[in-house]
Amino acid sequence: MRYHKGEANPADVLSRMPLPTSTSKQNVADEYVNFIAAHAVPKSMTIQEIEQATQSNQQFQAVITALKTGQWHPDIQLFYHSRSELTVTKTNLLLHGTCIVMPQSLCSRTLDIAHQGHQGIVKTKQLLRSKVWWPGIDKDAEKLVVYCLACQATGPACLLSPSKCPNCPLIPGVHFIWISVLRFPWEKCCSW
Repeated sequence: MRYHKGEANPADVLSRMPLPTSTSKQNVADEYVNFIAAHAVPKSMTIQEIEQATQSNQQFQAVITALKTGQWHPDIQLFYHSRSELTVTKTNLLLHGTCIVMPQSLCSRTLDIAHQGHQGIVKTKQLLRSKVWWPGIDKDAEKLVVYCLACQATGPACLLSPSKCPNCPLIPGVHFIWISVLRFPWEKCCSW
């Protein structure tokens, strides 16, 4: 064997040509969708559990049918606005982008799993959005954290707000300060 410079040695076209692949673009897309479905399952849940809940949910079955046929009924309008982001897997699991669409029967459990560390609204939403989706997911997460007593007990320390006493008689030389304490986030401080 002898070495020849590249200028004197023309490349063989057949050796540089890529081999034909037997997978089509549709198979690659299906594999990608199935990969996402398998890896987007929240901890403490199984893919079979989500598939069973999806199959027993009539609204989800109507959405799957609508995605396949293109005919949307008024009772599934919540999903109509995101129809371009919805996908159906081979096992009839709904995906919204790269997230699994959770059936209503599993939403509260999913919220509880994401909120286990009582890390606040932003972190809870971030954990949910990384794996799952359903219509109104943000409002549900906010409502859960706002009404969570553990979160409110360890929340920001802006619970005291000084304001003037509402009906205090004015005594010369004596000043009163009324301190209203917020026990729950839905209570509002009133300024008198």
